[in-house]
Amino acid sequence: MFLGNLTLGLCGFVVAANGFLATPVWAADAKAISKKVRNVFALTSDGSLIRGAQPSSKNVGVLVEAGVEEVLILKVDTKGEVAREIEALLAAGLPEDRVHHLLMQWNKPDVANTCEQAATALQIITDAQAEGRSLYFHCTAGEDRTGMVAGLYRIFTEGIEVDDAFENELCARGYADGHARKPSHIASTIHRSLTPLFFELAERLKSANENGEVLPSPSKLCRGIEKSVSKSTATGTRCPKH
Repeated sequence: MFLGNLTLGLCGFVVAANGFLATPVWAADAKAISKKVRNVFALTSDGSLIRGAQPSSKNVGVLVEAGVEEVLILKVDTKGEVAREIEALLAAGLPEDRVHHLLMQWNKPDVANTCEQAATALQIITDAQAEGRSLYFHCTAGEDRTGMVAGLYRIFTEGIEVDDAFENELCARGYADGHARKPSHIASTIHRSLTPLFFELAERLKSANENGEVLPSPSKLCRGIEKSVSKSTATGTRCPKH
């Protein structure tokens, strides 16, 4: 797996471009997590990067037990659920600097803020991968904000096509109307708030990948994003029907 200038090798080690072993990546057990948490998918073959839904406060410990060393939360704390999760993660043994909380929203079209949150999430994930730490990231259901970040990550690190990421990393895993039982007004709001931003960021990250660039900083990646998204033709994009 390509990680900017790094490649994931056998036995969970990162192989640098010069062929020498870099920091080892420690695996986590996605299957064990999926017994307690919904919508769990590993983005790397060794389990060092896993996406999913938010664990309940009583199930938070399964992340640490399964080998997760870092957690990234992509949601607003609406009823104290994030505060309880963070408290449980710290009690389970995760260091405070390995628990990240970004106030990423799905229902408000604040393009600049959402872009900054998504770009910061990508930076946290790539830093964890480069430094050999297994990371679990989630929003609430593990479908919309989580899917957006997962798709953007794969576009930048693997160079997959934008439409492929949208269909298979977002829609196929419950993004917006990709989840058949998601209420239509929620799916429409997600497409209005997140989908045009996803496609604009995807094209920027695809270009960075093709040019062999490092991950752009949030300020660089999001430069002029509001104007670009306002002109986006992706506003009417919907998940393909299967």
